[in-house]
Amino acid sequence: MMKHYLLTLLTFLGVFELQAQCNTPPPPGYNPVYSVDLDNDGYTTFDIGYYILNEDRPAMEQIHNVSSSGYNFVFYNSLNTVSELTYTNITLEEFCSVHYEYTGTGPTFDPQPPCYWPVPTQGNIKLVAVAFDGDQDADGILNTDEDTNHNLNLMDDDDDNDGIINLEDSTFTLASNSQTIAKVNVYPNPVTNGILYIESSDTISTVAVYDVAGQLVLLATAPSKSLRVDRLARGVYFVKCQAGKSSVVTKIVIQ
Repeated sequence: MMKHYLLTLLTFLGVFELQAQCNTPPPPGYNPVYSVDLDNDGYTTFDIGYYILNEDRPAMEQIHNVSSSGYNFVFYNSLNTVSELTYTNITLEEFCSVHYEYTGTGPTFDPQPPCYWPVPTQGNIKLVAVAFDGDQDADGILNTDEDTNHNLNLMDDDDDNDGIINLEDSTFTLASNSQTIAKVNVYPNPVTNGILYIESSDTISTVAVYDVAGQLVLLATAPSKSLRVDRLARGVYFVKCQAGKSSVVTKIVIQ
């Protein structure tokens, strides 16, 4: 009799604890998505498709413990639908949303009893363009140097694997917070003969050239002191030189 009573009590406590957890819906709010603003004008380019596939889908699957294959994730910006896997110019700190639209196939995010709170059908995001020469987390490392894979997307850089991206990790250090900023000279500007010359006080490991939309148009690893840019169309570009543990961004004009 005593054993039966204890078993009933444990079962009741277990169900009560589960109900308390399930009746508490996920907290409201916005998930920030950071990108480097190369010229500090408040505009940058975000890979919305990358965010959906690598952050939003996995997050929904973790919350509901079910595959998201039965859903289309549709991005909404200022009441306009933006197709998946596109680059979109976004103003500084604009609020957007991703809606989860069921396709009629595959598993659904339906809660099972005793979980009765409504399943969220959208995720709110805040796209933040951080200045390349700023320091978002005040750790002594420039925002552009927190982007250790040099793709301008600050959401996929977690070099110490602690679950916190470098940009928000005030304890992360590249090697030393007292790093010396390399001196880089890029010339001529404007470029008139299709050749860009680069001089640096430190060894340059990569040179990346971005257009005004923030898309990578040229990448050179272990470059020489000159870089041919004659295949690029005339216009304004940003040259990001990775020298030692620092990076330097220069705006150039190709004529």
